[in-house]
Amino acid sequence: MCLAGRGWKTAVLVRTRQGMVRKQTRCKNQIKAILFFYGMAIPEEWEESHWSGPFLRWLESLRMERASGDLALQIHLEELKSLRQIIVKLESGDSGFGSDEGVCGQVIWLRTIPGISTLTAMILLTELQEITRFPSLDELACYVGLIPDAHDSGETEHTGGITKRRHGPLRAALIEAAWVAAP
Repeated sequence: MCLAGRGWKTAVLVRTRQGMVRKQTRCKNQIKAILFFYGMAIPEEWEESHWSGPFLRWLESLRMERASGDLALQIHLEELKSLRQIIVKLESGDSGFGSDEGVCGQVIWLRTIPGISTLTAMILLTELQEITRFPSLDELACYVGLIPDAHDSGETEHTGGITKRRHGPLRAALIEAAWVAAP
């Protein structure tokens, strides 16, 4: 199935969600920068945790040296909460996220593969579209960016790590899925 025909709505929602998650990450980094600027450290109990409700309440209870710092922190926390609500709204059934009939069956099928979640399956489907457009596995690997970086000049050959040329969201999803599936 070609998503350009029936699953384009899902593709738009998947990419919109990815954009919102990037904005959420940027907002979290800005909050950390404010704390760093005012010399405030995150306590050990919260250092390795996710940004849970109790952690956000702790952040809200903080007071900076200046009112401008309080206002900046408050604004970033409001933005973070808003972004979280948007992401939840995008992922809900009301938005149509993954509810396209043609996409839904393929998502269920892809989820049988170890390491593939619903979101990863949707990213694969929306970004690869029709897999038959790649004549070989090598061309698919080149498109995703799962090939070594190579520099050849005359008799000199240099092979490095993974190439910088890539399809970012697709490669990230595949690598994350591989880490989840690895024992």
